[in-house]
Amino acid sequence: MVDLACGEQFPDRVLEALKDAAVTKTAFNAAFERTCISRYLGRQLSPASWQCTAVQSAMLALPLTLDGVGEVLSIKRKKLKEGVSLLRYFSMPCKPTKANGGRTRNRPEDAPELWERFNLNTKDERAEPKSVAFINSTLQDNKLLMQRDPSYLANLKALPTVERERLLYGNWKIKQAAGLFFKRTQVRNMLPVVPSDITKFVRAWDLAATPETEKGDPAYTAGVLMGKRPDGSYVVIDVINVRQSASDVRATIRHTAEADNARYGHVRVRLPQDPGQAGKDQAESFIKLLSGFSVTAVPVSGSKEARAEPTAAQWQAGNFDVVVGDWNESYFSQLESFPASKFKDMVDATNDAFADLERRGEFGFSF
Repeated sequence: MVDLACGEQFPDRVLEALKDAAVTKTAFNAAFERTCISRYLGRQLSPASWQCTAVQSAMLALPLTLDGVGEVLSIKRKKLKEGVSLLRYFSMPCKPTKANGGRTRNRPEDAPELWERFNLNTKDERAEPKSVAFINSTLQDNKLLMQRDPSYLANLKALPTVERERLLYGNWKIKQAAGLFFKRTQVRNMLPVVPSDITKFVRAWDLAATPETEKGDPAYTAGVLMGKRPDGSYVVIDVINVRQSASDVRATIRHTAEADNARYGHVRVRLPQDPGQAGKDQAESFIKLLSGFSVTAVPVSGSKEARAEPTAAQWQAGNFDVVVGDWNESYFSQLESFPASKFKDMVDATNDAFADLERRGEFGFSF
């Protein structure tokens, strides 16, 4: 533990590891740690080299809180109950009063006893270790866990390739690379026609607004139509991938919504909402444009790789069919080159369509 508030500094080796994209950093709710450290360092750390154990817990059907995970896994050293109150006391602004001398922040010197409790390490743990040894092990070494939860192995095998290699086989050197997310050979069936038993449809869009005639190499607007069948499998029905001006993009999305609903009945439209007011205004404009259709705009968060992992897990398990179309080759090529490819529009739209089909209501059920 490094006490930055009291003047301690990150060791050089830790600083180098934080900045090195080849070093994997792991934390529960990693976005919080990464954001705080980025603010301290004055530079934005890439999420690509961070692992979030909260996300991994959710993928394994474990609780979404650290104390909940500790309870289920019977971890002896649990999250301290007072940690939340101490975190709020020292990390959030306080109201200036006469009693606190008009301060707006609680510093370590304002409450040294509380600060000492806030430092959760023991005196022995604060000492610099003389050496560190990594002892590789796998799930088979944990006989007790295998006995308590026989389904744990199946959960690990259902993970995407990179996560499965790390958590099941202990291969921590593996990196996210092209071909490790999607392969066309993993598609269950290439269908000549759209199945008649699809129960839910969604068309997800990834937006750009630059025509092909402009200079440079502009991004594409991609729209992926996906359906879900009663057996829980998914079908990629149609993919649109075009370079168009902003006005043409709007027209394409409107006309596609009309065509989809005329052909398949109820087709939900999902749009990305970029951060900030401009993104909110754009989303509201598209929602007005699609008045009369089932449409939603969802804020974009997380790295592209993290957003692809749930889709990739189902894809690699053989739970996807693809309808034959003239777009197949360009679609498969981009999926197989992800995340190294320059363009990721169709991948992003695919992940958003899958996420929408699996979206959960307030009681935790997908619908």
